[in-house]
Amino acid sequence: MKKIFIILILLLVTSGLWIAWRGLTVYRAYTTAPVPAISTTPPPPPSGKEVPTVEVNQTVFTYDVIRVATASAVTLLPNFTEKQDAQSIRTANGCTSVVNGGFYTENNRPLGLFQIGTRVYGPSSQSALVNGYIWVDAQENFFITSEIPEVSRRFALQSGPLLLFNGQTLPLTIHNDTGARRMAAAKTMDNALLFLAVYTEDSVFDGPLLADLPLVIEKISDKEKLDIADAINLDGGSASVFYQGETTISELTPVGSLFCIK
Repeated sequence: MKKIFIILILLLVTSGLWIAWRGLTVYRAYTTAPVPAISTTPPPPPSGKEVPTVEVNQTVFTYDVIRVATASAVTLLPNFTEKQDAQSIRTANGCTSVVNGGFYTENNRPLGLFQIGTRVYGPSSQSALVNGYIWVDAQENFFITSEIPEVSRRFALQSGPLLLFNGQTLPLTIHNDTGARRMAAAKTMDNALLFLAVYTEDSVFDGPLLADLPLVIEKISDKEKLDIADAINLDGGSASVFYQGETTISELTPVGSLFCIK
């Protein structure tokens, strides 16, 4: 009986040592795995050009603008369940520029209306934050509106909040507001389509408070003489991307959708 007891003790000790060694091996493999290098430094400006900036509330912000000649050059691509990286999507679809779309939930569903052609990925919803729509009708007219009519649409995306509307800067009250890089879509007085990225001078991961974004967009419009009439916030922070050849701002987490500009 005593021998059996001793053998059991030896087996338990041996098993414990093996489990501990195995756990240490896994831990070391995990902790020593290479981590991809991520640059937080804003992309350098093209040779001979100054970095465009505006100042709001004593903070300087850098920005980039994509000007789209016609709405027909823009398509909306879903990425809710596929979760592909933006550069792969850009390459596969032949996009010269890409910008992320709107928000999505933890269940990989769009937060509000998301429609491409006759397919509706998510219905329209009532929200004080996601209170606007970006859409293109069947005649390739581009709109940013607070409501969406029952007309034929090539694509439609609900996002928000609205930042400018009918040439007026909209005041925002945001609870628990924090700074983050921001993406926005805009329409000019002469019906041109714009996409904008805004971030701090020191880091592409930081940017304005959401409540300050309308004023930031207004200042960019004045400085660049863009005559922005309407503007709407898109998804920002880690789930945002902006690529236009001279500027590459990559996502840290998958984006739910992308605007592809050709």
